[in-house]
Amino acid sequence: MIIGVASADYLRADRSPDGLEKWGGAGWARLGQYIPYFREAGHDVVVGTLWQRDGMLAVEQADGRMEFPDVLILQRIMHNNVDQSIKYGQEQG
Repeated sequence: MIIGVASADYLRADRSPDGLEKWGGAGWARLGQYIPYFREAGHDVVVGTLWQRDGMLAVEQADGRMEFPDVLILQRIMHNNVDQSIKYGQEQG
């Protein structure tokens, strides 16, 4: 399963030499601290910015690649289309 960890306000996870995502305090407390456990459980995790692409919600990673995760975990949804994104997410289950 692919788990997407996304922010709608363009927060991006910086990569450190140890290969782990580094977030600000609130982002790490809400989401980042759980990423290693998802990976240990055998899931692929993609981290980036929330987008709607081809009628689906996607995560754009720092290198520009888009991923369409099976599960999407969001943080700080503050852009103008938040209500439409939530409705679309609910419609998609």
